[in-house]
Amino acid sequence: WLAFDFVTIVTSLAFPNTTIIRALRIFRAFRLFGRLDSLKKILYMLFSTSDLMFSIFFVLVLVYYIFAVLFTQLLQDCQEKYECYGDEDIDYFGSLDMSFLSLFQLMVLEDWANLTRMTQKKFVWSWLPILIFIVISSFIFLNLIIAVLCDSLNNLSKNAVESVETQEALADAKQAKKLCQEKLQQNDVRRRKELDRLAIRMDDMRKELIKVRERKRIHRLEQRKKSPYSVRTPSSLSSYTTVATSQASLTLMSTVDEVQDWNLVESFPVAPSFFRDSVDW
Repeated sequence: WLAFDFVTIVTSLAFPNTTIIRALRIFRAFRLFGRLDSLKKILYMLFSTSDLMFSIFFVLVLVYYIFAVLFTQLLQDCQEKYECYGDEDIDYFGSLDMSFLSLFQLMVLEDWANLTRMTQKKFVWSWLPILIFIVISSFIFLNLIIAVLCDSLNNLSKNAVESVETQEALADAKQAKKLCQEKLQQNDVRRRKELDRLAIRMDDMRKELIKVRERKRIHRLEQRKKSPYSVRTPSSLSSYTTVATSQASLTLMSTVDEVQDWNLVESFPVAPSFFRDSVDW
């Protein structure tokens, strides 16, 4: 539309004496079709039925041509020889173009009865082809055009309803998606809280385990202090050698038998051969 405005304004300025170009500016009113939704629907309806409308108009023009040739051949001399139309200067079927115009008058039912009676003054049978043309053109083709437009408008209304339903379904889907996201977020928050509680419990259990280990260590120390025959951890291999030379193997066996709990021994290095043979590992 901007290009159309530019062309019409430039052309009207270039040719100021040409009034027809200025008259073309009235077509700028068609810009309303792009701004009003109701007019958009009408345009969409017309363009969606363009193929059907073209077929209907093609058949209608073919019917027009057939009946125009027919009436021109049959009623051409009605005014010249018989003065069927009286003092009128119009010869309704004198030529092919006048026959086309007269057929359009018959199709829209404009004074068709008077025209039929005037042709019947000489051609009594003329009412038959006139009525056949009126039935075909006015009652069939015009109603067919209206039916096509109504069907297109009905389809457009259905599409509008379906689009509204689709939008509502999309809105419902978005709402459901939002609710699911909120539910998942709530579940995530609940799981995080549970994980935090589990982490706290694990920390508490770790602390309890450290306390138990500490009490066990203290208990071991107390048992060592209380038991006179508790095995002490030697610092090196020479300590075992000293013990072996100063004590006999019988003394070692008795010492092994008197140890009440071997779990109290925290570390035990590799013993000499005679000690390893004496103790049942």
